[in-house]
Amino acid sequence: SSPTPAPAQVDAGLSSVVVQPTGQTSYPVHVAIPVSLSGGSADLQVTLTIVGLNKFVTTSGAGEGSWGCVAITPMGGAGKSAVVRCALSDASPGEPLTVGLSIGYAGAGSVEAQLAVLAPVDDSSPGDNTASATLPPRN
Repeated sequence: SSPTPAPAQVDAGLSSVVVQPTGQTSYPVHVAIPVSLSGGSADLQVTLTIVGLNKFVTTSGAGEGSWGCVAITPMGGAGKSAVVRCALSDASPGEPLTVGLSIGYAGAGSVEAQLAVLAPVDDSSPGDNTASATLPPRN
């Protein structure tokens, strides 16, 4: 039997949550979370906690990766936190890796993003894996 290789290490991180108005009534804000990756390929997961969320749709604009996102808690609207988990398998450095979502929400909202590199690959610098932003208040 061959020895088990040590887990590969990559450096993944996210620096900011970029909030932009869309001008649309149903999804008034677009949220972009740029993800950086170097050192090799990995399966990535971004968990978004969005206060006030009542609906979302993934987008595929310039620089955005083909993330699959699903709400793992109810989307309760104003004052309630909803959790959306986004996954991108076999992500490679140099690919478009930004998470893009257009969202509908109520009240005073916020977005918190947390990045994880999934096993068996390790993230050599887990300290840069969170970012957050406030959303413009909605009536």
